[in-house]
Amino acid sequence: GDDFDYYNDVFKEKTIKYENGKTNTFEWSRVNYDKISGRIESTGTDSSYRRYKCKCTDKNDKNGNALPYICPCCNDDWTNKEGSKYSVVKPMNYGFQKVNQILADALITQQEKKHLILFSDSRQDAAKLSAGIEMDHYRDAIRQAAYQSVKNKIEVLKNKKNIVEELISLMKKYDLLNKEDKLKVKQLKDELGETGKIIFDYYEFGDDKDKYELENIKSQINKTPAIQYLDLIIAIQKSLLQQGINPGGYTNNDFKDDKRIRNWTELYNWNSVTPQAKESDDSPKMQIFRGKVLGTLNKEIMRTLLNKQKGFESIGIGVVSFDRGKYTDISPKECELIDGVIRILGELNLFKESGIEEREPWQVKKYIGKFYGLEYKKKADNQEINDKTDFILNKMKSIGIIESFESGYKLNQDNLYIYPNNNYSLFKCIKCGKFHLDKENVKICTNARCNGKLEKINEPIEKIMEHNFYFKLAKNPISKLSCEELTAQTLKDDQKCRQRRFQDIYKYGETNLNDELAIKDSIEILSVTTTMEAGVDIGALESVMMANMPPQRFNYQQRVGRAGRRNSPLATALTVCRSRNHDEFYFSNPDRITNEQTKPPYLDMRSNVILQRFINKEVQIGRAHV
Repeated sequence: GDDFDYYNDVFKEKTIKYENGKTNTFEWSRVNYDKISGRIESTGTDSSYRRYKCKCTDKNDKNGNALPYICPCCNDDWTNKEGSKYSVVKPMNYGFQKVNQILADALITQQEKKHLILFSDSRQDAAKLSAGIEMDHYRDAIRQAAYQSVKNKIEVLKNKKNIVEELISLMKKYDLLNKEDKLKVKQLKDELGETGKIIFDYYEFGDDKDKYELENIKSQINKTPAIQYLDLIIAIQKSLLQQGINPGGYTNNDFKDDKRIRNWTELYNWNSVTPQAKESDDSPKMQIFRGKVLGTLNKEIMRTLLNKQKGFESIGIGVVSFDRGKYTDISPKECELIDGVIRILGELNLFKESGIEEREPWQVKKYIGKFYGLEYKKKADNQEINDKTDFILNKMKSIGIIESFESGYKLNQDNLYIYPNNNYSLFKCIKCGKFHLDKENVKICTNARCNGKLEKINEPIEKIMEHNFYFKLAKNPISKLSCEELTAQTLKDDQKCRQRRFQDIYKYGETNLNDELAIKDSIEILSVTTTMEAGVDIGALESVMMANMPPQRFNYQQRVGRAGRRNSPLATALTVCRSRNHDEFYFSNPDRITNEQTKPPYLDMRSNVILQRFINKEVQIGRAHV
């Protein structure tokens, strides 16, 4: 509508000149579109008409792009090296699986029994939904586990700091303490372990060595709380296993060993509260598969922490940095600059074991050049910027967060630290709107296509992010959501197994280690087709969900009727309408899919096929007499 005017001359009229001297002009004008007749009427500049039509001088131009390729907000040119021009106007939509996963998550969370049937009209859609929903939920679970792990670590560190300070306070007046306070000293000392012994010995004996160690303890507890990346991996893996979630995600469910297929659950011993890795019976193939599972977890954690739109810094949760307490010689400005480089490399997936080939990204050079007041130009020498970039990268190498290769460099995430938002200031780019944390000294956007100025926001982060889906999602408790496909193409043995586990019926294996357990073997969602409309027992359901509008009213009623059985007081049916004519028609006319009159059954007596089928049946059962 009127927002179209925001593009000004960039959008309304544009002339493209090619190397061969030819030109092509694209001109947009307001028009009225009659959705009944399909006619388009040109009406000049009437602002009440909210459609636009494009005219071009050369209609045979295959290289032109009528949509704007220069961003009206930050003036970024989306022309690539080959000269092709890509539009900055993009559709805003989520994938088919993501929409269904969000809705299924919300629906199943409200149920007492976490079971849901998800209908679709093709085996392909059922397979896509099964894989996509489970993978998307796995990524959401990593975000939740990461947030909770960081939060728990900080609480532990803060609690330790309080205990240390209380013990030191008591030890300073130890000779004057009564019996009850001395007993408390002993309890605090035992709780702190070796740290408590050092504090006690110093105030009792005054040793110079103990004094040095005490100062070191004070220095450690006064550091900004943070969690090392390697500790975070361990904590997230533990959280996922406690919920029965595969740490390697949906793509690492099975592996072949000794000519048989083995499940990922065989990597762990499930007899304890927190499942532990089995080490004693590891075969070479099991070790390879275990490495693959942990490698996938490593990649997904990095993509969660440093995602462009929903990473920890983007939603105001925390900053990915290095051990700031150890490398105190790095100035605050350089520290913030290094954090920006870490974020850029992470968003480009340039980290160890990411599967992306290392390189020297121009985005890093442009960001560092902007910091030093230098303009980066493509296809130019940029020698001064290269020198400044090498200076910063060498610092990052010295603290172990960069690995160099002949063709470029990558992040070494093993030495990264995650600093949760500890009263950090929030900054927002005035051009692209990207959020940043803790950028008091380097107010430059890390979006390389923008590099705009950052503006400090003085409102609380909770208020700014109150409508951010991923900010709220990260704070939700982690839960399991296993989704399996169940169609006519599913093997018979798998069909029975999945139906049984969906109804919380588990069997004992040949050994205790092969027993099915609810924590790891439960199925929360079955992704099915029309074969599940009738004739298959799946137990009582509180709700059903349809990933598209069913073909006819009969199909809709059959599917809805799967929920609310066996004295259930309430049943919920949720239908997702896709951008198809069939779905859009019934979305606009819901009575036609829910209450339309049933056509009376009839038999076509003129059909020779039906007559022949009836005769064959009578002959087969022996009731026909010749």
